[in-house]
Amino acid sequence: VKGALREAEKLQAELEDECEDMKAEMAEFEQQKEEAIQVAVKKADARFHQEVTVLRNALTKLKTQVAQTSEDNEARSEEAAILEEELMRAKEEKEELESLLADLREQLQNGTAALEE
Repeated sequence: VKGALREAEKLQAELEDECEDMKAEMAEFEQQKEEAIQVAVKKADARFHQEVTVLRNALTKLKTQVAQTSEDNEARSEEAAILEEELMRAKEEKEELESLLADLREQLQNGTAALEE
């Protein structure tokens, strides 16, 4: 009986040692798991910030293009207004010249008619 008791105590001590070893392994595993999670979070955070930077740069570029397009459109609008004014002046000059031409034709006809008499 004493031999069995000693054997049981020995077995219990071995089991307790194994239990302590397993606890230590579990603690190490938990620490490794925590470190792996922290590394993954840092990598994800770095990727996120990199993507945010890319998006900000793209937004800045887009804003610049929109501003340039707006300036170009404003310049084109001003140019169109100037051309419209020039066109109006040209039409007015044409009407004046046509009126003058009609007057000259009339005077020429009157002069020709007077000479014929």
